Amino acid sequence: MLINAKDLRIIIKGAIHMAQQDKKVVPEEKALIQKIIQAGKIDAEEFSLIDTPLEEDISDLCLQLSSDQAKKAFLLTMFTIAYADKDFDKSEQELLDDLSIKLGVGKVKMDAHTVKACEDEGMKLISAI
Repeated sequence: MLINAKDLRIIIKGAIHMAQQDKKVVPEEKALIQKIIQAGKIDAEEFSLIDTPLEEDISDLCLQLSSDQAKKAFLLTMFTIAYADKDFDKSEQELLDDLSIKLGVGKVKMDAHTVKACEDEGMKLISAI
């Protein structure tokens, strides 16, 4: 198993953090986060407060990911959430750039054409748990 339960929880926290990055969590972002929770077979109650700011630093959390596959799923998920509201905020771009460098597993091409592909690949990685 290249993505474990701890990785999945970090990926979900990253998704929540990214959804909150532009100060507004929209229904599309919430729906994607719920989809990830369901695909990973995580108890939805564990992440029921999507609008509540996380206490953990996402930059520190992502360094706890256990494999390159988990790191890639994390970045793909972060990009997909950032683009879910069709408004790619500058702070979201900067966060993704910083995390890409920190994780060292490549950079996601940032455009609307890759959103569906990123979502599909991220869900495939998460569903493999």
